[in-house]
Amino acid sequence: MSQTVTATLRPTGRKGRLAVLSILVVIIALGAFSYWDHFLRDIVATDNAYVQGHVVPVSALTAGTIREVYVAETEHVQAGQPLVAFDESDIDIHLQQLESDLGKTVREITALSRQVSVSEAQVKAKHAEWIRAQHELERHKAYRERRAALVNRGLTTQEDYRNAETQVRSAEAQVEAARSQWEASQQQAVASKALLRDSSIFEHPTVLGQVAKLREAWLVKQRAQILAPVSGQVAKRNAQPGQRVAQGSSMMAIVPLDQLWVDANFKENQIAALRVDQPVSLTADLYGDEIRFRGRLLGLSPGTGTAFSLLPAQQASGNWVKVVQRVPVRIAIEPDDLKSYPLRVGLSMRVRVDVSRKDGLRLTHVSTETANAQELIANPAKPAKQPSQQSAIAAEDPAIHAKIRSIIEQHAQP
Repeated sequence: MSQTVTATLRPTGRKGRLAVLSILVVIIALGAFSYWDHFLRDIVATDNAYVQGHVVPVSALTAGTIREVYVAETEHVQAGQPLVAFDESDIDIHLQQLESDLGKTVREITALSRQVSVSEAQVKAKHAEWIRAQHELERHKAYRERRAALVNRGLTTQEDYRNAETQVRSAEAQVEAARSQWEASQQQAVASKALLRDSSIFEHPTVLGQVAKLREAWLVKQRAQILAPVSGQVAKRNAQPGQRVAQGSSMMAIVPLDQLWVDANFKENQIAALRVDQPVSLTADLYGDEIRFRGRLLGLSPGTGTAFSLLPAQQASGNWVKVVQRVPVRIAIEPDDLKSYPLRVGLSMRVRVDVSRKDGLRLTHVSTETANAQELIANPAKPAKQPSQQSAIAAEDPAIHAKIRSIIEQHAQP
């Protein structure tokens, strides 16, 4: 009797197997739902992500012939480190010529200042000659009056009177000539003063023009040595010793590997869940899934990838097919992780964003100020500002300033 009851209760045949399979399916479904609810529900992921970074070009600041290249491809350089040196022979000759021109100009201006003193003395001399000529005129007039009185009394001849009249007219002409010379000397003195305008030799426009040319030549000489604008790794080096390059020619590039980020191309229907500063987990094919990078969302590109392509897609056609677009999202990488496991520009990344936190701003509503602030947050430990080539060759460089002053003072001596 008991065996009959047990056989009745045990599922047998096809119905029993279906019942067991149904139970297994329900258990698997419940397990999958539980895993999705706990681990995948608040995750937005994509493998369409790549490492990006600044590629700083290094260009020739002046035309010339490359004398030496100090760095090689893939070499790491520090900001301010010499990269390329140009041949300075022609530059030195031009610089010496401009120094000579500056000294010549200073001497000319110094001579002009002395000419002002000479012109003022000539004005006084011409004025004295005019006064003397007036006195002579008065004397000759008095003599003519005495000759006229003697003619009327018959004590002298008419010829004597005419000679006195001639002397008066000659004296009048001399007075007029002396007055003209005095006025001309005054104009000459005014013109000489106008060229100086009471300015010192250091402030004269002609001297300043020569000084500007000398500073420009000095700047060209300083630019004959190219310094690294930032710290990073050398790439795309195409400068070779002996090569003749034009101003602005690209010679190499520097990639600062401590300032990298990731551009993740999310589908447009994934953007709504993203918020500023949400945590991101990243893995690189270079290191495998064991190494995870920490990151944060920074901002959203103003357009899709196709919108900024060389040939944008034209959707206003009869054969239109809807394609889900992808929008680049910038992700900052934690500097400590980047230091421990260096990345390279262009590497593939897999991105997982935890969207469980909803208190941040939507990426589509981020303002310019917020984006800039997030960029500063992404790179908090920027290296100290190195002495750049531009600061070393500033207009008030002490070396060229002292040299110019020495040349002016030397040639301004009597």
